[in-house]
Amino acid sequence: MLIFGLVLYGLQLFAEYLTSGRWARNVTALLGGIGLLFLAFALILTPTNAASIIYIAQTAVWRVLLAISTTLLLAAIVAFGVITYTTPLRLWHERRVEKRANREVGDVP
Repeated sequence: MLIFGLVLYGLQLFAEYLTSGRWARNVTALLGGIGLLFLAFALILTPTNAASIIYIAQTAVWRVLLAISTTLLLAAIVAFGVITYTTPLRLWHERRVEKRANREVGDVP
C-alpha cells in the first residue's frame, strides 16, 4: 500500500512537472524509479525467494535485519538534519571571516 501510494504521489509530481514545463529533466528518474520498483517486485515474487523469505520469517534473523534497517534510516535522518542546519551556520561564519579579512586589509588604492 505504501509503495502504491508513493507511485501515485510520483505520478502527481509528474503531472505538476508536465504543467510547469520543468519535467523534462526529471522524467527519466521517475520512470527509472518506477521500473526499479517493478523489478524489485518481480525478484521478490520468485518461488526461491519466497521460500527464503519464509525461512527468514521463521527464525529471529528478521529482528536483526529490522534493527539494522532502523539504525541506518535514523542515521540518514540525522545526517540530513546536520547538513540542513549546519549549512546556514557555515555560510554565516564564512561571511564573518570575509568581513574581518576585508576590514583588516582596508581600502587598497
